[in-house]
Amino acid sequence: MGIALDADIGVLVLEPAADQALSEDDFEAVGKVIDDYLKDHDRLRGVLIHSRKFPGWQSVGALFAHLKFVNAVHDKIDKIALVTDSPMGTFADHVLDPLMLAKVRKFDDDERDQAMSWLGNPSASH
Repeated sequence: MGIALDADIGVLVLEPAADQALSEDDFEAVGKVIDDYLKDHDRLRGVLIHSRKFPGWQSVGALFAHLKFVNAVHDKIDKIALVTDSPMGTFADHVLDPLMLAKVRKFDDDERDQAMSWLGNPSASH
């Protein structure tokens, strides 16, 4: 998984490979980046998750690591942008947004720039 933090604007970009299932190690690596950033900052402005299609999980352990990770960090993130053409993105947008403190919004795969603008604008909600 590609992991890039723009510390100047407080946005973390995650790019899971469409052909490589998510692993427990992926969530450990992302958690470390977020924890390191939060040592010097109160919150992360946003997370952009960009993948043409949802890669799934490597194992049940990876699924549980994902759920545990989301539970641990969702209240420390202002917004989450899902940039994908996968139906899972629409599902996640509708299901997760009401359940999380972070605002969740889905963008089409070709709307990555709009997603970054939304994440970087503190006054934009939906």
